[in-house]
Amino acid sequence: MNKKGIFLPIFSLVMFIILVTIFVFVSSSQGVNENKAFGSNQYDLISLKNDANEDLFNLNQVVKYSLHKTVKEFSENSGVGENCDGKWEFNSVDCDPENLEKNLLELVGNNLKNYDIETYELSDDNVLGSVKDFVYELDKDEIYVKYEMDVNFNQEIPLDIVKILNLRGKIKECLENKEDLKNCVNEDFTEDSLGILHYTIENNKSIMMFTDKLDYENIAFEFNIDPKNSGVNIF
Repeated sequence: MNKKGIFLPIFSLVMFIILVTIFVFVSSSQGVNENKAFGSNQYDLISLKNDANEDLFNLNQVVKYSLHKTVKEFSENSGVGENCDGKWEFNSVDCDPENLEKNLLELVGNNLKNYDIETYELSDDNVLGSVKDFVYELDKDEIYVKYEMDVNFNQEIPLDIVKILNLRGKIKECLENKEDLKNCVNEDFTEDSLGILHYTIENNKSIMMFTDKLDYENIAFEFNIDPKNSGVNIF
């Protein structure tokens, strides 16, 4: 599993099983059925561990796919409002690239809202978050065990968010200093006949998408900006 994915507290689970096994051993009733009860309870504890591992794996896949879906939606609108047609305009209501982080996190929240996600935040190219505790119970014979597991995740976003935010900052700085974006910004672009600049941030991170089957896509992040109507220095 990706080291940046959900942390699997295997050590905690192993220690949990060891401690509960000791408890079972100590508290087992005396007699010829002791070994049989001990073996049965040990099997149930291993099943409990396997359930926890399976739940953690499934959650990892849910978060990963949700972030991939988020990247696709975010990139399709250049990180701004749908009505902006991919154009950045500072200080506008819907098209202001200063809202990129907020817009991205809103999409993350929408795509994770059905999965008991309690907190989430953006950190560079990752989303950090926490999930409602996983609770596991074993109530059998004279043994009752309740195990609550804290689950946090650190999942990489399959898009170079840091580069996009740095480019936004450089563009704004150039515009505020009334410098020509074509010379000031060190990033490839194309220019149309109206002088609108088109930037493309290539993405070498494949994302999972489900249509009729599981497929992978490389989603580039593209946006336009009109240096003459950028929204900077309008006051």
